[in-house]
Amino acid sequence: MVTPPHVREVIDAFLAAVGRGDIAGLLAVLAPEVELRTQGPWGTVVIRGAGEVAAQATTFARSDGRAHPALVDGVPGALITVGGRPVTVLAFTVAGGAVTAIRGLTAPARLDQIVPSWVT
Repeated sequence: MVTPPHVREVIDAFLAAVGRGDIAGLLAVLAPEVELRTQGPWGTVVIRGAGEVAAQATTFARSDGRAHPALVDGVPGALITVGGRPVTVLAFTVAGGAVTAIRGLTAPARLDQIVPSWVT
C-alpha cells in the first residue's frame, strides 16, 4: 500500500512540529478529538485531545532523533531512531487533513524484535 501524498504531508508536518517543539504547528495538524495510544515499558497510555497530545508530543522532541517514513500494519507511520537505534514506531490515522489517531510503540525489547537491524 502506498501512502497518499496528502496524508504523508500531514504526517511530515506533525513530525516537523514535534522536532521543533512547535505547539501551534501541532495544533494545526491535529484533529480536536485526536487520540494518542502508546505502549511502552510502563504499559499502555492513552491521551485524548489536541492540546494534550501536542503537549505530550513536544516533551519527546529530540534534536538527535530521526524520523523514517514507514508503513506500520499497513497504515502510514514513522520509525523514530536515535543514534541509529529504533526508539519508537508510530502509526497515524489521517482524515480531513488532520491526524485523528496515533498509535505508538516504545518498548525497546519489542522494537528489537520487529525492526530489522538493516532498517536504521
